[in-house]
Amino acid sequence: MLTHIKRYIVPLFIALSFSTHACLLHPALNAQGTSTPKGAVWVDIQTQLAMQNGALEPAQLQTGEAGFRQVSWWLRLFTRMLSESGVTHSYIYIADIGLWAKHNVNGNVQLELEVEPEQESSNVIILSRQTLQAIISQNLTYQQGVELGIVISS
Repeated sequence: MLTHIKRYIVPLFIALSFSTHACLLHPALNAQGTSTPKGAVWVDIQTQLAMQNGALEPAQLQTGEAGFRQVSWWLRLFTRMLSESGVTHSYIYIADIGLWAKHNVNGNVQLELEVEPEQESSNVIILSRQTLQAIISQNLTYQQGVELGIVISS
């Protein structure tokens, strides 16, 4: 019985609590909200489990305007890493705050925030702020994130 509670109930409560995180960092969401890609909730749950299991070290996350600047900077560093590995175009979804970003390389790296992808866009990357920080600080590789289920790429 206790195993079922840990396996099913705790992740459900964790997932439901993430809706409050978006308001802390991104209060400018429109009334309809942003579209959420398939797998985003799964990434949130897996990220929390990875931190609980010690596979992912928790990062110091800012809130409000400072948090927006923090995630923007991390996304800039991340898109540079993507470009250096040959990725020229992608949409990035930060699952724990509901933020879309678009990465494009046209001679130099371009990053646009709050841009939702066209319908059925390919090359979508879903991850959390915790995972993003771990990747750019080289505490975790992109591939390790995929293997842990804390990065989804299509």
